Amino acid sequence: MGYLPLGLELAAAQVRDGFSWEELLDELQAEIADLEALDRLEAEEEPSDAKRKNYSLVASFNLSLKRLSAERLKKFAWLGVLPEDVTITETMATTLWNCNSVKAKKTLIYLKQKALLLPGVSSTQKTNYRLHDLLHDLARNLLQPEL
Repeated sequence: MGYLPLGLELAAAQVRDGFSWEELLDELQAEIADLEALDRLEAEEEPSDAKRKNYSLVASFNLSLKRLSAERLKKFAWLGVLPEDVTITETMATTLWNCNSVKAKKTLIYLKQKALLLPGVSSTQKTNYRLHDLLHDLARNLLQPEL
């Protein structure tokens, strides 16, 4: 599964949680329609293929984030303060989220299972992760109202 496109990995994580492909497709189409409506500034009726692909990925992110608890969404948002391409460790998460290591580890594993974190690059440490560039931007944008 690690080699599938991110949008498909996000969808697969939701299907594993019990959502049907049909439910997911309906929600995804509604989310894309909302995003397209926000972008219609001029006479352009349909977005380009590139915009549509971007909307699909952003819509996938939004659906995944909507299903997080408020606490987990806040923790995900705090990942936006980290530098891009940083390796996220359990120790780092413990400090960032002001929690114990067990809770940090469980949250990191949960976010990875939801395809919101990528596996880390270090083979010496089991619990290390990375954040996709687009998800990093989204996390940073979620946190801005709080800062």
